[in-house]
Amino acid sequence: MIASDIPLADYRTAVDHILYRHFGVDTWEAGITADELALAQAQSLSPESFALETGDWLADSFEQDDE
Repeated sequence: MIASDIPLADYRTAVDHILYRHFGVDTWEAGITADELALAQAQSLSPESFALETGDWLADSFEQDDE
C-alpha cells in the first residue's frame, strides 16, 4: 500500500506507534504537525520511514542540546 492511500489519521497513528516504540515520544510530544504528516504522506514516505528519520533527527537535536 502506498502511503498516500492511507487515511491521514491512520498514518499519524502508525507514526505515533513507531516513534513511541523506538524513541519514547509520540507526534504531539515531538512537535510534529498535521501539515508535516500530510507532506510526508504526499511524498509517499511510509510511516516507518518518516518516524525513524524524524526520531533520528530528534535524538541528534537532544544530544546537541546537552552539550
